[in-house]
Amino acid sequence: MARRKSMNRLLITIDQLNRLTDTETTLMDVVEHFHVRGWQIDLVTRLVEGTYLRRLKVLQQSGNVQCFMEDEHPLAAHYDLIWICQGYMSLKMISALQKGEISGVCVFQHYYAYADQDLPYGAALENKLAAYSLTVSAISYAKLALKGIDQRRLHIFPLSVSDSFAQVQPQAMPPLSRILLISEEQNDAVGELRTLLAAKGISLDHINAQRREVELTPEFLSTYQLVMAQTRPVVQALAAGIPAYLTNTVSGAGYVNGETLEAGLDAHFLADYGSAPHQSPEEWVQDIVEPYADAWQWTQDFREEAFRQWSLSAQIEAVLARLPKAARLQITEAEAASLTLHRKVIADDAEKSRVLESWLKTRQPSEARISVLLSFINQMPETGNIGLAILDPHGDSAAVEKTLASLETQYLQPTLVEKVRDSQQLAGLFSQTQADSLLLVTAGSELMPWALLVFAEHRLRQPDAALWYCDSVTGENLLAAESLFKPDLNIDLLRSQPYIGEQMLINVAAAREAGGFDAGFTRLGGIDLAWKFIETRGAQSIGHIADALMLVPETAESWLQLPEVVAESAAVTAAHLARCNLPAVVEPGLLPGLHRVRFTHQQQPLVSVVIPTRDRLPLLRRCIESLMEKTQWPHYELLIVDNNSQDEATCDYLAQLEALNIAQLRVLRWPQAFSFSAINNFAAGQARGDLLLFLNNDTEIVEGEWLSAMVEHATRPEVGIVGARLEYHDGRIQHAGIVAGVGLGISPVYDGVSVDNTGYMQRLQSILNVTAVSAACMMVPKEVFVELGGFSVDDFPNYLGDVDFALKARASGYLTVWTPYARVLHMGGATRVLGEEVGIASHAGPEVFDTLREKWRGQLSVDISYNRQLTKVGGNFQLGMRQSRYQQPLPGRPLPVMMACHKNLTGCGNYRVIKPFKALEGNLILEGGLTHGLPAVMEVAEIQPDTLLLELVTDVSIPERVKQYRQVSNTKIIMEYDDYIPNLPLKSVFRKKLPKDIVRQLRRSVEQADWLVVSTAPLAEAYSSFHHDIRVAQNRLDDQWAALNSLRRQGKKPRVGWAGGSSHTGDLEILLPFMKELENEVEWVFMGMKPQNVKCEFHYGVPFEFYPEKLATLNLDLALVPLEMNLFNECKSNLRLLELGACGVPVICTDIEPYRCDLPVTRVTNRYKDWMNAIREHLADMDALAARGDALRAGVFRDWMLRDEGLTDWQNAWLPRG
Repeated sequence: MARRKSMNRLLITIDQLNRLTDTETTLMDVVEHFHVRGWQIDLVTRLVEGTYLRRLKVLQQSGNVQCFMEDEHPLAAHYDLIWICQGYMSLKMISALQKGEISGVCVFQHYYAYADQDLPYGAALENKLAAYSLTVSAISYAKLALKGIDQRRLHIFPLSVSDSFAQVQPQAMPPLSRILLISEEQNDAVGELRTLLAAKGISLDHINAQRREVELTPEFLSTYQLVMAQTRPVVQALAAGIPAYLTNTVSGAGYVNGETLEAGLDAHFLADYGSAPHQSPEEWVQDIVEPYADAWQWTQDFREEAFRQWSLSAQIEAVLARLPKAARLQITEAEAASLTLHRKVIADDAEKSRVLESWLKTRQPSEARISVLLSFINQMPETGNIGLAILDPHGDSAAVEKTLASLETQYLQPTLVEKVRDSQQLAGLFSQTQADSLLLVTAGSELMPWALLVFAEHRLRQPDAALWYCDSVTGENLLAAESLFKPDLNIDLLRSQPYIGEQMLINVAAAREAGGFDAGFTRLGGIDLAWKFIETRGAQSIGHIADALMLVPETAESWLQLPEVVAESAAVTAAHLARCNLPAVVEPGLLPGLHRVRFTHQQQPLVSVVIPTRDRLPLLRRCIESLMEKTQWPHYELLIVDNNSQDEATCDYLAQLEALNIAQLRVLRWPQAFSFSAINNFAAGQARGDLLLFLNNDTEIVEGEWLSAMVEHATRPEVGIVGARLEYHDGRIQHAGIVAGVGLGISPVYDGVSVDNTGYMQRLQSILNVTAVSAACMMVPKEVFVELGGFSVDDFPNYLGDVDFALKARASGYLTVWTPYARVLHMGGATRVLGEEVGIASHAGPEVFDTLREKWRGQLSVDISYNRQLTKVGGNFQLGMRQSRYQQPLPGRPLPVMMACHKNLTGCGNYRVIKPFKALEGNLILEGGLTHGLPAVMEVAEIQPDTLLLELVTDVSIPERVKQYRQVSNTKIIMEYDDYIPNLPLKSVFRKKLPKDIVRQLRRSVEQADWLVVSTAPLAEAYSSFHHDIRVAQNRLDDQWAALNSLRRQGKKPRVGWAGGSSHTGDLEILLPFMKELENEVEWVFMGMKPQNVKCEFHYGVPFEFYPEKLATLNLDLALVPLEMNLFNECKSNLRLLELGACGVPVICTDIEPYRCDLPVTRVTNRYKDWMNAIREHLADMDALAARGDALRAGVFRDWMLRDEGLTDWQNAWLPRG
C-alpha cells in the first residue's frame, strides 16, 4: 500500500454527466472519492449539466479537479490511473493512444447498457489496454467473459453507496404511509396500484428513472418507508435502512430479504432476472402491504452489512491495492477506428439524453410541412405579414443582437423589425405599422427557426383570434434551460398571475379597435390588451400555441417577482375588473408575484352542506364539530344523510342531533343501497340553500375562511363548480383539482406532495380554472345543479360522478374554479374503508373509466389547466416526450392522419414503420407522428388519428387497449407483422420467450384489427386464416443507403462474411461445415453473431441509425446469406439482399422463396457441395465478383427504394380503401 501513496494523477472519461443514472451518479461519487484523497483529477466528458455542473464547480475551486469538454482538454504524458467509463474516449485521447503518447494504468468500468456489455470496439482492444475490467454483478461478469474479456482482469465492482450512508442510524418501524417508485414509466397497472394503496392511506410517489431530478441521499430516502425500484436505488435504500421492493412495474421479485438477496446481487438487482410478472393490482397491493413489517426488520438488521459490502470507498481502495505498474499505452489504426465509431454511437446517445434539446429537435417541422405551410400563407399573405418588436427597455445591445441573430434562420421572415425602448414608442408602433400583426419579444429572447411560421400557421387556424401566446424554454442557454408549458386561456389563473408573459403576437387592427396599446403600462401592456379582447370579443379571441417557440433568458418565477411586473399586474387586473363592473378587489397572493382577486357580493346566500354518512362516528363527529366551531360564514345549513348506520353509538348520535330540533341542522334518511350520486341528489332536493356544498364525512375544517372562499366564486354567474384544497393530516396534499386527458381519462394532480410544494407555475398557490374537482368538498349553485340534472346515478353511482358532472358543466359553458384559500383536511376514502359493508368496490374499476370514455370520447383529451405537451402517462407536469413526435394536422386537415407505433428502434421498427412513415409524410401522402410502443388511450384521444398502426402486437392486453382506443376515437386499427410468429424456427433464441398459447393470443389480437399489413405474399397466405383483409407492403430501403462507400480487396485474402441478428442460429449453422475448410483461403468476417470455433473477424451490432455505415465498413468482397428451409423463412423478405446490395457486395444465398426475386444474386440449395462450388467460383475472378456487386447495387437502387411505385405500395397498405 505504501507504493500507492505516490499515485496522484487521475484521468476519468465518461460520455455524459447530465442524468441521475446509476452510471453517472457512481462516476461522480468516484470523482469525489479521489478528490477527498487529494488526487489531481482530469475529468473529460462530452456533456455536463444540472446537479453535476454545480458539484463540479465546487470541486474545481479546490484546484485539484478539472472538468474538460470533449476535445478541448489537455492530456498529460502520464497518469497514475485512467478510469474509463462505458469505453468512452475523446478523439484527442484516441489519437494520443494511437501515437503512443500516454502511459498509465487503465481501468474499464462497465454497467449494463449497450456500451457496457456489447463491447462494440472489441474485447481484444480492452484486454490490450485494461489492467482491470470492472463489472457490477455475476451475470454481467459472465456476459463480459463470453464476449472475450480476459477473466484474469475481470473483477466484480458491485453497485455501491457513498460514504454519506455510513451515518444512517437504526429506526423503529413506522407505519407504511409513503412509498417511492422509481421506474422508466408508469403503466396503467401503476395507476391502479396507486388508487388501491390510497384507499389504505398509503401514497405512492413516482420518479422517472430516465429523467430523475432528485439525488437519492439518505435524507431523501428516509422520508419514505419503502422504495420500489431496481439496480442502484435498491442498494441505496437498503444501506439507508429502508426496505426495497424489486420491480420494473411489469415484473419483479418483491421484497429484498435473506431469501432473495443473493439472486438480486447476481443480477445487479435487475427486475427482469429470476422474477415473475406482477399479478393483478389487488394481489400486488397484498404483496406489498402484508410482508412490510418483516421486510422492515430484516432491512434494519442488514443495514450495517449493506454498507460494508457496498461502500464505494472500500471498493476503490481494493482496486488500488492490486494495480500493476504503469506502462505505455498504444493502439493500432484499426483499433483507433473501432474506438472512434464506438464514440460516435455513444455520443449520439448523449445527444438524445439532453432531454429538452432532443424534444425541441422533434418539434422541428419537416421540410414538406414547411413547404405546405408557406404555400398556405402565400394564399393568405396577411397571415404572414408579421412585424417584430424587440422590447429593449435597458438598452442592452448584446441582448438585441442575440434576438436578431435568431431571426436569420427563420423559415418565415418578419416583414419589419423594430427595437422598442419604451411603452410610448411601442404604442406609436401599433398606431403606425403596416404589419397585420406584431410579435412582441423581450431583448435576449431567441426564436426557434420555425417560430414565425407557426405563429402564421395559427393565424390561419384561428382567424378570429386577436392575440396569441406560446410556450417557451427559459434560461440563458439550452444547457441550463427549463421548459415552461402554459395552459390554454385560464381566466382565473390569469387574474392570479400574468402567466401569458410579455412574448405575444397581437393583431394590429384588433388592438386599434380596442383603443390601441396603453403606454401607461411599461411591462404588461400586452396583458392589458388581452383583457380588453376577452371583454369585447370573448375568450375565443385569445389563442395559445402549445409549443415552445422561444428561449427566454428570464425564468417565469423571477419575472413574476420583478417590482414593476408585480405592480402592473395588480393594476391591469384591477382595470379589467372595473371595466367589467365586477365587485372585486385585488390583494397580494400567497407568494410574491401572485395576486388574489376577492369577489364581494351583496347577497349572503344560504349554503346547504350535504354530508353523507354511515357509521364511523368519530369521523362524523370531528367533521361536524370542526365545521360548526371554525366556519366563519354564518349562512349555512347542515344536511346529514344517514345511509343505514348500524353502529349503536352512531345511531344514538344522529338521534341526539335530530332531537335538538335546530333549523340549521337536519338528519335525512337514505335507506336504499349505497350510491354516492343518488344520496347527494336526494339531499340536494331537500336543500333550502342557493348553494350546495357536498362534503365527505372524513373531512375536518381547520380554517374559518374556507366556506367564504368558496362562496365568493360560486356566486359568480359564469362559475358552475368550486373546489377546495384538500390535505392529508400528515402535511401532504390530497387534492388540487382533476386533470383530463391523462392516464385512463382523468387524474388527480399533486396527490401526496408536501403542502410546501408551490406546484408547476405556482398553481398550488393560485386560484385557477380546472376541468373537475373532487366531490369530497365541492360547491355548486343549486340552480346549476338542477339545470345539469345532478349527478348521473345510472352511469356513475359511486365513482367519477364528480368528473362527469364537471364535464357536463363545461359543456354548458360553466367554469370550474379551484381555490387554495379553502383548506380542508381529508382522510381520503374513509367512507369506503368498509367497502364490503356498503357493498361497493374500494376504488373506481376499469368499467367506470369505460363508461366515462364512451360518454365523453375525444372531449376527455381537452383540459383547461394542463398543457398538451406535458406527459399523458406517468407523473404529471413533466415534459411529454412520447407525443413530441406529433404535429397538429395541417390547417383544414387535408391529409390522412396516422399514429404509427413501432415495436422497437431496430431494423424491424425502422423498415416496417419509421422509414415508410417518414417517406409517406415527406411526399405529403399522410401526416401524424410516431410512437415507440403502444400508445396510451389519452394519446389517441388527443391525436384523433384516421388510422392507428400497431406493430407486432401479441400481448394479452391488446383487446382491452383496442377497446379503449375505439372508445375515444373513430380510428381504423392496422396491425403490422413481418414474421410468421406462430412458427419460429426451433433454434431461434426467441422461440422459448413466446407464450405457449401464442396462436390464441395472436388470434385475439388480430381480431381487433380493421386490416393487417405484412411484408410478403407468402406471409399474407400464412396469416390468411387469422384475418380476411391482409395487405402486402414489401420492405424497401430509404436514402440512408444511397451514399455508402464499401471498399473492395481490403484484406490480404478475400473478405467473405455474414451479418445478421441474434435469432439466426440455425441459418448460421449452414455455413459451419465449410468455414473451417476455407479459413486459410479467405478472411471470415461476421457481424451480429459469432460462429463457434471458427477463426474470424467479429463485429458487434450497433444501433440501427449506424447500421448501414457499419455494414459498409466491413468491406466485404462476398456475402453469404443462408436460410433454413422452413415455413418461417419462406415467409421472410429479401431485406438482407437489399442491404448488402446497397453496399455493392455480391451475394450467394439459399434458393428459397424470399430470395427468388429479380435481383442478380446466386441462389444455391443448402447442400455443402453447392455452397462450396459457388464460393470458389465467385472467388476465382475478383473482377467478375466486383461486377456482380455493381449489378446488384444497380438493381436495388432501380427497383427497391422507398420511392415511386414502392411508396405507392405502402400508401395502399396503410390508408383506407375507397
